[in-house]
Amino acid sequence: MNLIWALFRPILTSLWNLSVLYGFWVIAWVYSAFIQTPMYQFDEGVNAHKFAIVVLYILYICLWKWLNCNALRLYHTHRT
Repeated sequence: MNLIWALFRPILTSLWNLSVLYGFWVIAWVYSAFIQTPMYQFDEGVNAHKFAIVVLYILYICLWKWLNCNALRLYHTHRT
């Protein structure tokens, strides 16, 4: 189990850190699917949709930061 964790930890860490970047596009895609509006209409459409996507992304970043701090704290306490 430790060998598997040692192999996959760098990959999972990179994916976790990169989720800050690709998270915006995932949020935009899910929002578009939820309200059943094509993505291209966001550029020419209502600013409320753009505002909602940005707010959801900021909430995601706050959640990510909170989870990241807790995960690092948990990792360092169990590492020793």
